[in-house]
Amino acid sequence: ASLMTRFNRIDAAIPSCLHAIELAPDYADCHRILGICYIQKGEKEKALQCFQKAKELGDEYADALIEKYSK
Repeated sequence: ASLMTRFNRIDAAIPSCLHAIELAPDYADCHRILGICYIQKGEKEKALQCFQKAKELGDEYADALIEKYSK
């Protein structure tokens, strides 16, 4: 999913993230990457929810993303 996001294949990355979260719901990176995908699609509220979940799971980048996109 991360690689797909880097190559702007957002529509393919989202299902990959969702599947990864099903398999490993406590893996913060998946939640952060899913949030980035939602930002790319203009779905800010969904993105912020993903960033918040990533933060709860200990993601060190989540605070900066929440701050950047909550304005």
